[in-house]
Amino acid sequence: MSLLLSVVILCLTLGSCGFVAGNDPDKVEAAVRSMEELYGIHLTVVKKNPLPGGVNCDVTAKCDELNGKTVHVFQFDDNNNVQCDYIFVKYEEEVLARIRNVASRALPEAKLVVNDSCYNHFANHLYDRNTTLADYLLHNDFEIHLILSEIHDEEWMTDTYFKVANACLDDGINCQLLAIYCMKTPEAAAAVKTYSSIPEEMEFRFIAEDKDIALRAENPIYYDLQQFMENKEEGTRLLVR
Repeated sequence: MSLLLSVVILCLTLGSCGFVAGNDPDKVEAAVRSMEELYGIHLTVVKKNPLPGGVNCDVTAKCDELNGKTVHVFQFDDNNNVQCDYIFVKYEEEVLARIRNVASRALPEAKLVVNDSCYNHFANHLYDRNTTLADYLLHNDFEIHLILSEIHDEEWMTDTYFKVANACLDDGINCQLLAIYCMKTPEAAAAVKTYSSIPEEMEFRFIAEDKDIALRAENPIYYDLQQFMENKEEGTRLLVR
């Protein structure tokens, strides 16, 4: 079978399964325009997902206001809102620098990992053209992990957690999760993967297996850091385990 015939058969097969359907020009234009209006920006589509799987819009667009950086515009169907990672792309570098600065002052011996717990950086919060860096630092889906190569006791972990938490909030930084880990060995701490940027949910590799963690302290998952610190005197307990 020739290569050309194989490609034709593959395309027909994918098309019949619905993989190549979607990204209708009118749907894409409407989705992109809605993001331009929401954020007050100008976008130019530079790439369409070749296998959109029937979704309304799944494209990459260059943003003039971000010096040519690209953003992802996505809409599943007419019953779902258009999603875009514009605010993340706009502020990621500044956010990471702020978190690194606070972490290095509050717990300089720790390794830092920051991840975004939402898929494709499509945040669970409502942003618009008026969203500032300060807004984003307070309303986000970030998880901040601090990894230590030495083992400490629960009292030290509790005191250190509140020290780091207060340092973050004093600098205007909130997050969905703040976690501090004592690893069982320096080798286990060294094995924790770090990132030069903030990975999204699918890119992020979990910190470590439970067998490699001696002790960890973290806020309950039903509170973000700010909410936890505001309610800790009402019986809400820090999880140290």
